[in-house]
Amino acid sequence: MDGHDMSTDPRHVFLDATDVMHRYGWGKTRGYQNLKDRSLVPAPVMTHPTL
Repeated sequence: MDGHDMSTDPRHVFLDATDVMHRYGWGKTRGYQNLKDRSLVPAPVMTHPTL
């Protein structure tokens, strides 16, 4: 796979916003308010596609 280990690709390690809300049983409003609170949830991991 062009030298990339899929197990360490952040897209396969970390949950997206929808998955986090589902995991903790948050509705959309509470979920997005909590996701903005950096004391509860770390900042998102930004990845750039490899071309």
